[in-house]
Amino acid sequence: MNSLVYLDLSHNNFFGKIPTSMGWLLHLQALLLRNNNLVKGIPFSIRNCTKLVMLDFSQNKLSGSIPDWIGTIEKLQILSLGKNQFFGSLPITVCCLKKIQLLDLSVNNLSGKIPKCINNLTSMTTETKYFDSHTYGLKNGHYIFVMTYDL
Repeated sequence: MNSLVYLDLSHNNFFGKIPTSMGWLLHLQALLLRNNNLVKGIPFSIRNCTKLVMLDFSQNKLSGSIPDWIGTIEKLQILSLGKNQFFGSLPITVCCLKKIQLLDLSVNNLSGKIPKCINNLTSMTTETKYFDSHTYGLKNGHYIFVMTYDL
């Protein structure tokens, strides 16, 4: 599993915590656990997955604060944490996600001020690239992820 780049376990009935062992998947570019019954927070070990482009933990029962280290995953283009039970303020480190195109934090219990630096995330525009890109897309409410390799 050292070379695994795409893992989609969405729309199942998985429950419990997100395993810390997922942080060992160092080549992972997409991790989708959408619409399960996962609880607690995002494990610290996920920060080891520095090649992540897409992280979708939406529609679970995850709680706690959004971790400060989320901004260290610099390649993230899609971060979807909506429809969970996250609380507290949005960490300012989210502004380090310079490549972010989709940031979904809807339907949580977040509070406080929205960091002013959010305006500096220039990849998030009204003409978001992921909608018309050959790499990412959205169809019937589900992400489409297409990977290309140079052989």
